[in-house]
Amino acid sequence: MIYMLAKALEVSGLVTLLWALYIGMTGKGMFVEVAMLAAGAVAFYTGRALEKRAGHRSGGPGGPGSPGGPGGSGGPRGPGRG
Repeated sequence: MIYMLAKALEVSGLVTLLWALYIGMTGKGMFVEVAMLAAGAVAFYTGRALEKRAGHRSGGPGGPGSPGGPGGSGGPRGPGRG
């Protein structure tokens, strides 16, 4: 359930960012654009933090589960074949 909420927050944050960019291009006010950009960024990163807390995000490049990190395959040739 938390994972779905996190994904919904991420998507709504991205949509808000796109809407803010559209408002900025049409010249409807810089204050509104910046406020929406901030709100979208907060929504996105809140969703990302919830997703990470729920255990569905590895933490970025080199983390567990990535090809170069611990527990990974070591790349296309496999572990130890460099």
